[in-house]
Amino acid sequence: MKENKEYYYLSYSGEYGLIYNLIKITYITRDDGFKYILKPSKSVISLLPKEIKEYLIDRISINKELPYLDNIIPNFLKDFIKDDLDSLNNKDLLKSLYLKKVKTINNLFINSFTKKVNIDLSNIFTKENITGVIKKILNELALGNNVTINETKINNKKRKAVFNTLMFIYNKSIEANKLKQKEGIDKAKIRGKYKGRIPSPIDLDKFKNEYQKVLNKEITAQKAIKNLNISKDKYYRTIKLLNKNLDNIKEK
Repeated sequence: MKENKEYYYLSYSGEYGLIYNLIKITYITRDDGFKYILKPSKSVISLLPKEIKEYLIDRISINKELPYLDNIIPNFLKDFIKDDLDSLNNKDLLKSLYLKKVKTINNLFINSFTKKVNIDLSNIFTKENITGVIKKILNELALGNNVTINETKINNKKRKAVFNTLMFIYNKSIEANKLKQKEGIDKAKIRGKYKGRIPSPIDLDKFKNEYQKVLNKEITAQKAIKNLNISKDKYYRTIKLLNKNLDNIKEK
């Protein structure tokens, strides 16, 4: 019997932009139906906030590889589609959730699958500041990769202890940087030299062109934001400003 296999991760988007690859999902389709095989990464799951771990334990056994046979949809996938039960019959459900970047209320999402690797970061200390170094190590550990620094290997057994220690240091470093920045701003205000954040300029002609494409349904708003290389907030603020100016012209 011919089988087709697709591979994904159930991932979590956490603090500081860290992505945690939690469960490898193997989705198998056959002539007589489909099958899910879930392989949890226990060492990565151990890094999660308490409420996310409880969610996973409630829906999935994280102690072993768990096959779902006989065309049964895993419970956690139902949280992605809410009341749209027709989506459960979509054989491309996982691919659709991945492409649309759908997230649950607790920031879980379907991610592309990449093999976990051993990352050597021995030379990183000569290229970045210590905060950047710590962030890089945290990122690799959250993804599930093993990290080597000089002769020290951080694998599944050491992952949680090293991660928690570095996260504590990273938090302190971020707090110190914010305090230093605030002190600098306060001093500048006293001297009368603080001008606030200078907004980056925007090419209005290009913006109008991209926005018109959105109105014509040639592209999505998300695509326009990417083409313009601006934030989502700035995109909608600019639209609001343009519409306000247009209303003023009509009144005159």
